[in-house]
Amino acid sequence: MRQLLILDILELVCELLDDVATVLSFSVVSRVLRPVALKRLLRMRPVALVDERSVRAFHGFVFTDPESCLAFIRALDIRILKLEEHARQDIAQYILDLLERATHLKSLTLPHPKYTFQCLADLRIPAAISRLTTLRELGLLGECDEVEAIIKSTRSVSSLRVLRVSLSSLPVFDGEDGIPTAEFDALMCHLAPTLEFLDITERTMLFREKGAQYSALRSLRMGMDQGILRTDILVHKFPALDGTLSLGPMYELEEDVPNQWRIREANKERQRRRSWAHLDRVIGDMLSVFVLGLTCPVRHLVLDMHHTLHLTEHLVDILRTTPPTHLKLTIVLCYGPRVRPELFPPEVIPRLTHLALVLVYAIPQAQYRLVEGEAVATMQWRELLSKIVEAIRPLRLTHLRILVWVNIKSAHGFNGSVSYSEDFVRAIVILDHQQVAKELMDAVPSLQYVFLSVGSQFNVLGAVPRDLVKRGPWLAQSAWKNMRNGPLPSEDLQKLDEDVIGRMLADEDLALSARDNVGHYACAPTL
Repeated sequence: MRQLLILDILELVCELLDDVATVLSFSVVSRVLRPVALKRLLRMRPVALVDERSVRAFHGFVFTDPESCLAFIRALDIRILKLEEHARQDIAQYILDLLERATHLKSLTLPHPKYTFQCLADLRIPAAISRLTTLRELGLLGECDEVEAIIKSTRSVSSLRVLRVSLSSLPVFDGEDGIPTAEFDALMCHLAPTLEFLDITERTMLFREKGAQYSALRSLRMGMDQGILRTDILVHKFPALDGTLSLGPMYELEEDVPNQWRIREANKERQRRRSWAHLDRVIGDMLSVFVLGLTCPVRHLVLDMHHTLHLTEHLVDILRTTPPTHLKLTIVLCYGPRVRPELFPPEVIPRLTHLALVLVYAIPQAQYRLVEGEAVATMQWRELLSKIVEAIRPLRLTHLRILVWVNIKSAHGFNGSVSYSEDFVRAIVILDHQQVAKELMDAVPSLQYVFLSVGSQFNVLGAVPRDLVKRGPWLAQSAWKNMRNGPLPSEDLQKLDEDVIGRMLADEDLALSARDNVGHYACAPTL
């Protein structure tokens, strides 16, 4: 009786664990606890099925005792891209078994559905996905002809809350690449009462009229057609939005500054009649967020790089209208001096506490008219750091992250690239992280933590074709804690262990965006 009681208590303890490593450790304590821990793991994390071996192993494990295991499977991640011909039929049947027998499945993700379906070559599998009735989350992330049929016929309508989907396989309407409102609604409107998070990974939207409302949707990620960004239509279609709004980059209006301001002012005026109450996070490049013209409060602004000469003016107006508490700002240094004292208007000073500043030093083609070649070739680190210090000095930051990424692409005997500053690159390589952290904390006494990351990648093409020399990528990072308030000597800076940096950046909402991570220089989860 006492042993049963102890086992019951340990089972309850295992149910409270939310860390995979701890649950794995728990599973080796005793042979009796192993089944308990395995069931907990099945409920905690997706099961990745990536090849013949993983499918056979998991199928064999589950169906050894299907009554005790199948009911605990919560999430499957199926990314099978290659199978031997002799195994194809068996593996397809095993996948089908799991889809039909996992009666409590909550999440299903296929990162590359087109190739997975082609590899399995069994029409019963897309049909089985449509018949699932318990899904809360469905991800069909890549191009796939079956996407439209799966979405329209899903039996998880009442339970589905999160949909991540590529619509690139949908046909072109009226000669335009984007998807018009009517076609979007025809595909999605049956999900409107319950869907809370929609992420369209590929294809832009042509929202020229309002159409159906999605009254439950709280977060939206999608690209909008260039030059057609009507905030009032977005507010009408998604009236409950209060989580994340992520928009793709905008290039068509890049050189038409008067039209940028006209669209922004029109969008602001329309929001006088109706706007969102607040948004937790807005993600986009400088131009798309600028023309969006939001007037509601935004907690976290994530502004990606854009090659506009009017970055300072646009940023100041965005921050003046929607001053956030958290800001991620990416600046491309090759387009002239962008870090200026007037970067942050007075309206943002009382609110902004967390700033992530990404500075990209890249060497573009000289013929691109926006490039300021002399500024690139003569750039000095100390001068840039002084501008950063002056820009942030008025702020009341508690957390500051600075990442400097150098990306050099050069060619032997080719004059198409701008020369780069060897002094700047050398200074980044030998950077004294502690001294920089001290200067930043001296300038902003309210700072509690400073996170510094520097890195680079060189690609140099030689005189002989295919003679490509690569150096890097490398990344050096550090984190520093202010041990007392006010101006401080170096010994009052505590260097944090590297193994906690990633977790702190995520916890403090200082992670980079997906577009930033294209350069492979992030050390934290993306937003």
